Amino acid sequence: ADAGDSMEDANFVHDTANAAILRLTKECDWMDEVLNTSPCSRTGDLTFHDQVFKSAISLCAGKCIKAYEIMLFREALQTGFYQLQSARDEYRFQCGQEGMHADLIRTFCEVQTKLLAPFCPHTMEHVWCSVLKMEGQVVNSGLPSLPEPDLLVYQSGKFMEGVISDLRSSVQKAQAPPKKKKKGPAMPKMKVTGIRLVVGPEYTGWRRVAIE
Repeated sequence: ADAGDSMEDANFVHDTANAAILRLTKECDWMDEVLNTSPCSRTGDLTFHDQVFKSAISLCAGKCIKAYEIMLFREALQTGFYQLQSARDEYRFQCGQEGMHADLIRTFCEVQTKLLAPFCPHTMEHVWCSVLKMEGQVVNSGLPSLPEPDLLVYQSGKFMEGVISDLRSSVQKAQAPPKKKKKGPAMPKMKVTGIRLVVGPEYTGWRRVAIE
């Protein structure tokens, strides 16, 4: 190739890079807000949603570290950034007006910073010193050391997420405006006033046969 030719990586997409930078910048601003500007105030015993999120942090961090060890960097980014953020977003939604637990959010920010340090060391050093206000450098802090995730609690939380999603869809479907009919009076719009959940003590029928 001539010296004046432009050589670009065929796998590099500018829109993807710009979106990633924007997402990272927003994440840094969010950390500063929940830790310094408007810190979370809830402390004390962990609720069910807290325990699910705690296990999700350990699970994502463990997967990310294993990916680093065998140099699967795409997998490390997927688990240590995107999946961990998805778990945080679901946790924030589940907490509602009660608010997030201060200790868990601090743990999340520290873990997220350490896991992203190999990808964007300069930004994470800024977060480590200026946002987390930690001593030393993140590059010397080592990978996060977390307790083993409680998979029973984690799977229970994922099951509840599915139940809640199904309930929302059912409510929206029931309250949707009725379809117009060519003849006859229009059907009145329904409003859901309550939800009743029935929990069976054991599996029955074909489900029990399949488990056995």
